[in-house]
Amino acid sequence: MVDIGGVGVAVAGDSGAGKSTTLAALLARGHRLLTDDQALIDPATLMAEVCAPSMKLTPSTGSTPDPTLRVTRLGRKYHHVVAGGGFGNEPVPLRLVVIIERERNAPALRWEKVGKTAAAAELARHVMRPELSLRQGRAAILFRWSTELGRRVSVYRLHRPDDIGLLPDIVSQIEALAALPSL
Repeated sequence: MVDIGGVGVAVAGDSGAGKSTTLAALLARGHRLLTDDQALIDPATLMAEVCAPSMKLTPSTGSTPDPTLRVTRLGRKYHHVVAGGGFGNEPVPLRLVVIIERERNAPALRWEKVGKTAAAAELARHVMRPELSLRQGRAAILFRWSTELGRRVSVYRLHRPDDIGLLPDIVSQIEALAALPSL
C-alpha cells in the first residue's frame, strides 16, 4: 500500500504481476509507502495503518540488494528498507485497490473498473488471503469483510503486457484514479 496525497492505494495481484515494481515506481515519484505484503485496515473507518518501512524487491527494479537481506534462501527478492520521507507516518483512508494481472500477449494496457459485486470476489481472492480464512473456519468473516470493502472502495483491474516501458503510464493512471472523488 502507498499513500498518494493522503489517499491509501492498495496494489494487489498474483506473484509476478508487478506489484512491488509498481510500488517502487510510485515511491520514486514521491509517494509514501504504508506497508508491503500485509495491510492493517480498520473495518469501521477504512483507515490503513502504517506498518514496517521495508518492501521486498528484485534487483530488476533498480534497487541494489544487500545479500544479507534475501527474503528466502533461494528467492530472488531482497528486503529493501525505505528511508527518509519515503515512508508514511500517519494512517490514511483506503480508497482505491488496483489488481494487476500480467498478460504476456496483451497488446496494450487495459483498465477495467470492477463492479461492487465482482469487487467482493476479487478482494477475497487477491487481498484477503482466503486460504487462511478457510483453514481457520472463518469464511463468513472473509465474505462479510470483502463485501463491505468492495462496497466502499473503488476497485480497478489492470491487464498489462510484459513491457516495463509501460510503467510510467501505469503509475500516472494510478495517480489519476487516486485523485478522483471517493465513492
